[in-house]
Parts: sequence; structure tokens; C-alpha cells
Amino acid sequence: MTHRKLIVLRMVSAVAIVAWAAFIFGFSGQTGGESGGLSARVADVLVSVGDWLTGAVTMGEARAAAIEALQFPIRKAAHMSEYAVLALLVFAQLRLWPAFSGTGLPVRRVQAMTMGSSAKENVLAEEKDAAPSTPASPWDLYLRTLRKAALVAWGCAALYAATDEVHQLFVPGRAGLFTDVLIDATGAAIGLLLAGSIIALVNRPR
Repeated sequence: MTHRKLIVLRMVSAVAIVAWAAFIFGFSGQTGGESGGLSARVADVLVSVGDWLTGAVTMGEARAAAIEALQFPIRKAAHMSEYAVLALLVFAQLRLWPAFSGTGLPVRRVQAMTMGSSAKENVLAEEKDAAPSTPASPWDLYLRTLRKAALVAWGCAALYAATDEVHQLFVPGRAGLFTDVLIDATGAAIGLLLAGSIIALVNRPR
């Protein structure tokens, strides 16, 4: 990948992160009535789809009860999905940087490149002496950077979830709940776990 292409990808990824964070912020800015109305409409569609699939006809109080029962899981599933996407966008951005892609060099080695030959040899000798008797394979190093990127991405998503709950304290009809932070963080973790597993499976040495 050329340096110019890498820069473009980093910029596009950063814009996507900001846009998605703004999208989440916008939904969190809806009042309690607006948020409840949206989840009720989604629940109504799901009930209609269920009727179509089963051939049933849900009307009256039964339909109202079904819609009411569906609203809570719909809202929580939507939150989990939002933060799964946010975490994956941050993860993708991190993977474009050497420290999180497995292509970076140790800091001391980078510094050694600018030193004299004798100083450079000393640094490399220290690294060799400090290295374990069974050095990690390239695949182990790849998995290590993959996990590091996923952990940082999860932390960023969880932190934004916490700030979003604080934001909701100032929105009429909404509340900031620690349990919602846990739900959002769980969604981010699930998204990263699935993505990381797929990436590792696809790139695993044959």
C-alpha cells in the first residue's frame, strides 16, 4: 500500500468515526417521547412481519401488548448495534497505524537507526539478550497487535458510551444509566470479537 493511499484511508476512516459518533449523539438527543415513538413504530413493523410469516392476525389489545413488549429489546439491540459499529470503525482506523497492524518496529530500534554504528550494534545486542529463548512467531505477533487494536477500540467505544449517558441526563424524558453503558460496551465487545475472529480465521497461516 502506497503512503498516499494510506493517508487517504486514514482520513476517510476518521471522517466515518466522527460521522457515526454524531449519528449516535443525534439519536441520544431525541426526547423520551420521540425515542419511544420510533421504537414503537419499529415494533409495529415487526409484529406485522410476524403476522405475515405465521398467517396470524394480531389486533387490538394483543397487538398493543406485543408492541409494548418489543420496545425495550429493540432499544437495547439498537444501542448495542450502534456501539458495535463505532468500535469497528475505531478498530479499522487503528489497524492503519504501524503500532496496531504488526508492521511497527520497537521504539529503541527506530531510535537506533539514527545512531552511529557502534550505538546501533549495542541496542540490537541488548534486544537479542533480552529476547526470550523461544521468540514469538510472526503469527503470534500478528495476533498480539490484533488484540491490542481491539482492546483500545473497545475502550474508546465504552468511554463514548459513558459520555453519551451523561448527555442524556440533559435530554427531557431521558436518563443516564450505568446499565446502558454496560449494554453499549457489550455490543462493542461482541462486534470486535466477531470481526477479530473472522480476520484471524481468514489470515491464519495455512
